[in-house]
Amino acid sequence: MKLYINHIGYLLGKPIQVVLHTDKDSEMYLFTLEHGKDRRKWTEKKKGIQQEDWSTGYYYKFDVAEHIEKPGKYRLIIEDDDGDKVIREFAVDSFFLPLRMINAMRCYFKGERASGEWLKADRCLPFEKSEAESGSDTPLEYADLHGGWYDATGDLGIHLTQLSHTGKFNPIQSLLPAWTCFSAAERLKMRGCQDTRILYRELLDEGYWGADYAMRLKKEGGSFYRSVDRGDAFGEEQKRKIDFSYFHHSGHEEDQSYREETITSYHYQAGFRGGAGIAVALLAYAARMGTASGEFAAEEYQEAAEEVFIHLKENNHLYINDGKWNLLDWYEMLIAALELHRLTGRDLYMESCRTAQENLIGSLRKTEWGKWFVHSDGEYFFHPSDEGLPLLALAEYIKEETDTVRRERAKQELGECLSHLLAVSGNSFGYAGFIRKEAGKEKIRWFFPHDTEAAPWWQGENARIASLAAAAMAAGEALGQEQAYEEFAMSQLDWIMGKNPFDSCMIEGYGENNIQYFYEGHYDFMNSVGGICNGITARAADGEGIEFIMEPSEICMDNWRWAEQWLPHSCWFLYAETYLAV
Repeated sequence: MKLYINHIGYLLGKPIQVVLHTDKDSEMYLFTLEHGKDRRKWTEKKKGIQQEDWSTGYYYKFDVAEHIEKPGKYRLIIEDDDGDKVIREFAVDSFFLPLRMINAMRCYFKGERASGEWLKADRCLPFEKSEAESGSDTPLEYADLHGGWYDATGDLGIHLTQLSHTGKFNPIQSLLPAWTCFSAAERLKMRGCQDTRILYRELLDEGYWGADYAMRLKKEGGSFYRSVDRGDAFGEEQKRKIDFSYFHHSGHEEDQSYREETITSYHYQAGFRGGAGIAVALLAYAARMGTASGEFAAEEYQEAAEEVFIHLKENNHLYINDGKWNLLDWYEMLIAALELHRLTGRDLYMESCRTAQENLIGSLRKTEWGKWFVHSDGEYFFHPSDEGLPLLALAEYIKEETDTVRRERAKQELGECLSHLLAVSGNSFGYAGFIRKEAGKEKIRWFFPHDTEAAPWWQGENARIASLAAAAMAAGEALGQEQAYEEFAMSQLDWIMGKNPFDSCMIEGYGENNIQYFYEGHYDFMNSVGGICNGITARAADGEGIEFIMEPSEICMDNWRWAEQWLPHSCWFLYAETYLAV
């Protein structure tokens, strides 16, 4: 028998779930819960669930929250009808746990700021091909793009996005920490959370570190430069450069034919889906959050945000791989327009909000389980890191919209999306599922598939599930149904904090069984305290089942897919935790 718990702790008044794994289906279990001298006993009868291709045996999900009335250390004993038992200890906190986790993520961001020899190199970066060579009307050979955060444990580059050739899986990367820190600071202040006076200012400091970086990324008359290439990580000299993305869809990275196209100035910059939407939203935030830590005046942040937004509304097609807007562009545009409307109150931006949300809602299709987003090619939307963002964008739109009819329609559609999400996430751990058409049938999947347009890229998806946790709580707030989605949201956060089949807390320095990143048998790319690793995947061998490679072997000498830390994981985890702060 094994008992899986949240290693770091649970929050009083929220779901407190544990998962039992056994080799037999006993149905009846005796519980003993000890807290100091207090001891409570009860029995529960439940049918075990066999999780196909995860393991043999049975899983049972139990919620013990109703037996816990105060914070403290608890000892849980579960005994089956044959007398076999398992024991685990866990903590329950009244309010401090979310603040501790938010601060852990914030500290991780601060430690990942580009500095030292890397920052020095980034003050004078050459282009992969000079803009003069690429046919720019305003040719440049160098630019000062210092600042930002390293993308990942094994990538000291700085990227607004990657996977641009797919058009479907662009993750938001280098400016996501700043946007989430501004959002967290605003939420803490709005909720009047206790003991956050310094944390609030520290979060603003991270926000302005990113906003100032966005100002340097901004190209006059255009969008934002997309990527600073890491160069040779082990080289004596930093040979970094401003990188471009390939617009042509290749299908697979090993297909090099798309590299033959002419590189233009547009290739160096990002469209809405490539992180420009979040960049605009970030600058709008920076214009209204006080500027105590910023290098620019509020008016300068606002001017930059409005200039890029208006430019991309007309020219976004020039910066994206296929020249066609898709739902990723619409949800990033919606986030940007919302922040500009909050900043300026201008009708122009509310009309842009309405345009974006109409296109988002227009991409919804009925499924067996509810409604979900569909790409123009008919494939259901799933995403390696930002799957919750369209839901979050709709939730924020609902709060901003004053037209009753529009608001109620958006609430109805958002509710159906949440119904779908909960219906496809019915495994014992409550892990967020998604649907994919395979051989003409809709199938529930748990982990990012290995045979997408992004192949051979795939990895763990702690960012994806944390973004969905944040979205569920934001939607609950917008719909006035907070408790309806709490269990789902907490299940995603619990998974990251140790309640998973590998009994591994995936936040470095917290909990037990932290994974370490090895590269060709070496540990040069050490994970940082407070950062979150990529996470659990399906098996590398066949894309089925479940896998988490923690030790080098003949089969795997580079476990980046599981162990490497990546900015979006901590960003979305921080964002989700702000909904739990009081």
